[in-house]
Amino acid sequence: MFPEDLIFTSNKHEKIFEMEPEYPYIIRNVYPQRGKSLIAPWHWHEELELVYVKKGAVTYNTPQMSLQIQEKDGVFTNSNVLHEFLSCKTDT
Repeated sequence: MFPEDLIFTSNKHEKIFEMEPEYPYIIRNVYPQRGKSLIAPWHWHEELELVYVKKGAVTYNTPQMSLQIQEKDGVFTNSNVLHEFLSCKTDT
């Protein structure tokens, strides 16, 4: 999945289209585009989110903080929290 595959409404709500009521969990592999730092723009969702960085590093921003997440580390985002993800390098 690439960043442009993510779906956002006009109020920045991310639509988690893969979620099914019978199995309310999904796993996504999101790959940044070469030469672009944006992975996921400012958005929020009702679902709890775990982001795990398999390779490289990402910057995780909320209105209150900024955090760099290194390879093999992760971060939880609570529901209804505005946040974004950026690649730390633009040549990925």
